[in-house]
Amino acid sequence: MIMETTNKSKNKKEVCLEESKIICFKILLFFDSFCREHAIKYSLGEGTLLGAVRHKGFIPWDDDIDVLMERDQVDKFVSLYKQGPYKLFIPGKHDNWWSGVVRLTDTKTKVVFENSHEGPHGIWIALTPIDNAPDSERELQKLFNRRRVLASLCKLKVGARKYTHTPRGFIYRMINLIVPIKMLNKLYVNNLSHFNSKETKRKLKIRLHGNPLIFPSDIISGYTELEFEGQKFMAISHYDEYLKIMYGDYMTPPPESERVPKHNFKAYYLE
Repeated sequence: MIMETTNKSKNKKEVCLEESKIICFKILLFFDSFCREHAIKYSLGEGTLLGAVRHKGFIPWDDDIDVLMERDQVDKFVSLYKQGPYKLFIPGKHDNWWSGVVRLTDTKTKVVFENSHEGPHGIWIALTPIDNAPDSERELQKLFNRRRVLASLCKLKVGARKYTHTPRGFIYRMINLIVPIKMLNKLYVNNLSHFNSKETKRKLKIRLHGNPLIFPSDIISGYTELEFEGQKFMAISHYDEYLKIMYGDYMTPPPESERVPKHNFKAYYLE
């Protein structure tokens, strides 16, 4: 179980990795309590799910917490969460945040990203939506193509990518002159969630870079609980299948050279 740091370390302006984990974990505890109170389903996700299975807690070099939620559950959480100790950072409501991922953030800290134009916010846990994927490969490719264009427009809009001196770059610049980021975000999310009104055999999970992850719908057919840092949290019952799709042989740690935090940022205390 993660341990509290000393008062001396808490007085530092910069938040170290272990302190960041403590803050993330406290957000997760609050989030879990809120979800259970309001019958909202979620699952530990990505490195957090892997950490729960392989380490029963944080992967030692991980620097955030991820949860997975079907789109309707994300929407339910956002609609019900009005006030609380943490702030929601929602795509479409914050000018510098273009992704479909919602973040629940700590307002007593500020994260500064290197080589990124993400809007400033506190240390977070990420609420990543899961949507239905079309069964048709042709429809799936069309969804991927639309996602690629809309993601490029969003990145250019917030300055996370530079325009190229090409006909496409010129067209993108013209579009971004007249279409606000909130509208681009809406189009981006609508594209990903287009098939949610239909029963499909596959699901998709958004990724910030590259096409969404595709996996069988049966994987999200039930929930269990897993231990994470001495506490029990929700997880999809078929976590083994999901982790194999994500990581392959997930029980074997990566080479030491790859055991580094995945996000390039520094965090600071505001109080």
